[in-house]
Amino acid sequence: MNDDLKQKISSEYGLPTTYMTEMPSAFDEHIGTLCSLLATHPPPADDTCKILVKEVNQVRWLAVSVVYNIGQAQDNDLILSDQYVSDHHCRIEKTEAGWGIEDMGSTNGIFVNREKRGHKTLRDGDIIQVGSVLMLFLGDD
Repeated sequence: MNDDLKQKISSEYGLPTTYMTEMPSAFDEHIGTLCSLLATHPPPADDTCKILVKEVNQVRWLAVSVVYNIGQAQDNDLILSDQYVSDHHCRIEKTEAGWGIEDMGSTNGIFVNREKRGHKTLRDGDIIQVGSVLMLFLGDD
């Protein structure tokens, strides 16, 4: 993780950047988990929007070009086998305003930076939760 992203995440959550490496237990559990994963799973070096996905038994990077549908149904771009994820849970897409996420009428909603949202313009470093799946958004800037 680059220093700018560390600074953004730490300032958003009110903790010094040293907590991300020296004291992960003092950092928010979700943020600490994703920051630890970034150390062992660096993002691909390309110009696409990237999302680090942390599922129960898997960690992976997604590259999103224009639109990405997320849910349990087989016609989604990201298929999540999670009991708290709806068939067509949410969508991440590029708009004129930038990257955004929108709830597609899911049962349990989406959370961005711990706030339940129907839709939100995403910023570099945003933490997304869909069911029990955590995602870290890295834009294409």
